[in-house]
Amino acid sequence: MRPRKNRLLNGHCRTRPISELTARTWNIVRVGQMPVSIDREKRTCEFLSEGITNVQAHHQVRRQIGSPRPRVREIILGVERIVPDQTAEDSTLHSESFSHRRQIRHIGEAEVTLAYDVADAAFNRVWHDQHVTWRIGERLEVAMKGLGRSLPAEDFAELQRKHEEMEVDIRPDLIPGIAEALAEIHGRYRTCIVSDAIVSPGRCLRQLLASYDLARHFDGFAFSDEVGHSKPHKSMFDSAARQMGVAVEEMVHIGDRDHNDVKGPQKLGMKAILFTATRAVDKERTSADAICERHADLAALIDRLAG
Repeated sequence: MRPRKNRLLNGHCRTRPISELTARTWNIVRVGQMPVSIDREKRTCEFLSEGITNVQAHHQVRRQIGSPRPRVREIILGVERIVPDQTAEDSTLHSESFSHRRQIRHIGEAEVTLAYDVADAAFNRVWHDQHVTWRIGERLEVAMKGLGRSLPAEDFAELQRKHEEMEVDIRPDLIPGIAEALAEIHGRYRTCIVSDAIVSPGRCLRQLLASYDLARHFDGFAFSDEVGHSKPHKSMFDSAARQMGVAVEEMVHIGDRDHNDVKGPQKLGMKAILFTATRAVDKERTSADAICERHADLAALIDRLAG
């Protein structure tokens, strides 16, 4: 599930972490255009000699998709389809001793927002280019570095936990009719969640699904923080296929993004349905085998593709 624009925090949800930062840290604030880089092996957070404000993520698909096999034995969905989709070099953190407390001031909300935006931009670059979703702790490290502050390990772990469990504590609204649609689909096919963990990790997404009594409609779960890659990386769909005991080509993927949820699965020989009820941006340019505008129509569309 994704907050609006894939941000770590949005709106009133920023309040608690901001208040904690101002209360528990005592270093000088240094916020500006922070150069960040990316180490593909260690997932460090720097864009060499490129200001973070210049980071852009683009998708280009230049491969013609062939016809997948017709037989369908498993349906996989991104968890975000169940709720509305709303979303230089290393430097040492500077610190001041208590003798210099006259120079210390609290961090303002605008500065924290900027630090989060920097972390979000770095996250999006790695997500789109390398098909990896950083864990919340990694994103918070980028934000803290931008603020020029640090936290004791125990406090940082608590801040990370609160971010991870935010959507469990403040639950998003379900799309009307989704429970009935999932029950109908699961009555005919094995089903699996395949989802990028943008903010909430897999353990929290399972809790959220269980709190809505939806987890029982799925036979497997493939979350990017547990698999090690995000969609459309092949390992995500391989994980679903292993859990379901089927071949990748026997699965249908349902999602609302043409690149990750349609073209990626089709490249692996799967069929794909573009769901447009909550996001219709890709409707006019999709290569999907079917387009679904209502969850109530999903079962019939799957039956048609399976036939």
